[in-house]
Amino acid sequence: MTALLSIQKRLKKVRLLRGYTQKKLATILDKSTSVIRDYENGQTSPQLEVVAKIADALSVNIEWVLLGQTVQSVRKDVKDKLVVLKEQSIKVDKEITEIEEQQNELRTKKKKLNKKLKLIDEEIKILGGWYVYNYS
Repeated sequence: MTALLSIQKRLKKVRLLRGYTQKKLATILDKSTSVIRDYENGQTSPQLEVVAKIADALSVNIEWVLLGQTVQSVRKDVKDKLVVLKEQSIKVDKEITEIEEQQNELRTKKKKLNKKLKLIDEEIKILGGWYVYNYS
């Protein structure tokens, strides 16, 4: 219902901007004034071919009548969103790379610590102790 309301408002807005009365538009479209009034009041909705005739009569894009914007503006919106998503993707990739580097640094530190613990464990064995550490 919201899309229909938007179409109603757009039809009336552009009709008034063009200086057309409902009667004048009805004459151009070969419709009655009451039909135009019903379109604008939401009592009925025009068929797609009538919307195309209205758009032609009022010199507007049918996309604007139906969607409130032209296909070009929809494409631009989509392209803009794609650019933002690509930038976010690049940022996430960089963050992943940083995290992977941190993981590698931590693995290296763990290996070094395990080597030190193994040396300490060997010293304890040599000194007669029986402490054994799990190196996993």
